[in-house]
Amino acid sequence: MNLYSDKESVSVIPLGLDEIKHYMTDLLEIEGLIHQRMGPRYSVEQWNEENFCRRLTAKHECSWGILGSDSNCVRAFLIGSRPSPDLQHIHRIATHPDFTRRGYSSMLLEQALTQWMLHESTRMITAIVNVQNLASIFMFRKSGFEILKGEALNHYLTEKSAVHPSISHDGFEDVHGIRYVVLFRRKADEFYR
Repeated sequence: MNLYSDKESVSVIPLGLDEIKHYMTDLLEIEGLIHQRMGPRYSVEQWNEENFCRRLTAKHECSWGILGSDSNCVRAFLIGSRPSPDLQHIHRIATHPDFTRRGYSSMLLEQALTQWMLHESTRMITAIVNVQNLASIFMFRKSGFEILKGEALNHYLTEKSAVHPSISHDGFEDVHGIRYVVLFRRKADEFYR
């Protein structure tokens, strides 16, 4: 798939395990630069090679990258998984700082939504975002995601998490004292509302 942004051609590619290994240097560079720039607003944990290669259910079917036509380097990536047949989850979405403001993260999110909506069993797509990462929250909200609240949030976190965070009405706080929101997008009228 070729997309155009700022007069340049880019390609959205699937990031299966072989592609992740092939582009590992690029993925680690982006991860390191974003973590250095944003710190815990991005994530409390900087991913390493093991994290990128770790096998999560359908992870290597639910991840994409953006390549520029002028180089064979990944400029942005989205890493997702399918923790259960009805749920898709976005673990990471990041753009190299030299290529921000070109809509790459939005392109990847739309690619993920398009592909995931084709799976009949998928009922909900989620992402957990630091409340201070306003750009990310805005991007998800613009793509139709809502903030999970109240009893539905409590149910989601209790069912999906081994760690029991401190839960409020519209988010939760982790063991590091960092607040997050769970963003979700449903197909049709499902339980999580």
